[in-house]
Amino acid sequence: MRRGEVPWRASPFALFMSSINHIITNMTRCAFLSFLATLFALPLWGSLRSFNDFHSNLGEIVIIRTERMLDTLSSKSERDLPTSLNKGSSVLTDEEIDTLLFGDLFSEDSEDIEDLQAPMEATLPLDMEPKWFHSFSIETGAGYADNPLYGNHAPQGSGYGLLGVETFSLSQANPQHELLLYLYGEGKKFTDLGDEDVSGLILGQMDYSFSPSNSSIGYGLRLQHTYFDQGMDFSEIGLPYRMKVTSNRSAVHPRLKWQVFENLLGVLELGMEKESYLNIDDASEDLQAALKLSGEISQRWGWATTLEGKKTNFQDRVPKETDGSPLTGKLDTMTLESTFSLDYAHKDERLEETGMKFAYKKNSDEKGGYYEYDRWRISATQGLSWNAWQLDLAGGYTGTSYPKRLLTSGELLDRNGWAFDAGITREIGENWKSFLRWNHERESSNDTSFAFESNFWTIGVNWEK
Repeated sequence: MRRGEVPWRASPFALFMSSINHIITNMTRCAFLSFLATLFALPLWGSLRSFNDFHSNLGEIVIIRTERMLDTLSSKSERDLPTSLNKGSSVLTDEEIDTLLFGDLFSEDSEDIEDLQAPMEATLPLDMEPKWFHSFSIETGAGYADNPLYGNHAPQGSGYGLLGVETFSLSQANPQHELLLYLYGEGKKFTDLGDEDVSGLILGQMDYSFSPSNSSIGYGLRLQHTYFDQGMDFSEIGLPYRMKVTSNRSAVHPRLKWQVFENLLGVLELGMEKESYLNIDDASEDLQAALKLSGEISQRWGWATTLEGKKTNFQDRVPKETDGSPLTGKLDTMTLESTFSLDYAHKDERLEETGMKFAYKKNSDEKGGYYEYDRWRISATQGLSWNAWQLDLAGGYTGTSYPKRLLTSGELLDRNGWAFDAGITREIGENWKSFLRWNHERESSNDTSFAFESNFWTIGVNWEK
């Protein structure tokens, strides 16, 4: 099962997607290339939107990623946050929005919050400072994808229109209390996919933290709900080549953070998540716990490590033998994951922070072994800015081995995946940006049902206030 793009006409998001339908209905590949050349002649400014693994109960889905940024916001000192935000520019750029969807490939690869200065902070009396910081942005664009459904056989390309909205509000009334409200939505309208012509995502999140001024211990709570419609390839489990999947996922994450030493921050987070599907029976519930440590090696080197355990109870999925034959009962899995990341701040201000991440995950299936795997990941990001221009690069490799799942050939299943994202952007006026992005993904395997290659090219404009 792999992620793709499908209609979600029954969703509220489809209402505003219809507003751009007439713009792209007659778009062909040649027309898109002409449009690309014309628009890119404009100055470009914006940010790279990368992809990340989204581990749905149904399999591997790669969709836009966004969670690490909000996680970073919630772990920052409350006294630091207004300084970062009062500049009047959203810190939640496309590069930083990537991880909000439970993924791992690039989940911590984005650049950190910029250390911005707030000129209003020194001039405004305390009683005149705004109690809330608000940010709103909207972007639209067009693009072409050579394999938008991530199929492994006779992929069909299509042009598409893009519409995305992002808004968040941050409370600044009390430095000990932080409240973040976040809403994000993105949809694509494809020209050549027939009934599977629309895909999208809506994500809402509330994050609250309390850090007493006289204590090194803080407390927090994150509530999150994600709704998405995706086209997924089910060929490897004998279902139709692709079908519509509509999912709702709710999550509750209480946390405890403490300043262990001057240079060492610790976070203990618990999680309860529930996922259900509107058109198939594959609901599940997760219980998880994670310990996160972060610190600085030197003035320019920073590090972070995470150890996480998760138990998943599937309500409908049955366990399987190593050859795929079904067993009785319901499937339960246990996942252990460890990550280590490094960040380097360059002396040259044109070079943004270099990020590197290493991760290992082990998924255990005690009943049959069919869903058991070991996964290794390595990824890196780099940004470069000069004058009004911005270049963002991200790349990663994922290797997955299945110690028990047998193919019909008698071999054990093995998979290897590569992902590469590039984006160039430039300012075109006050509050306006234009961008050009390329997203490439490729997966190989000794089982051809898992192999695919896909490219997305997108060009567009963004307005932010």
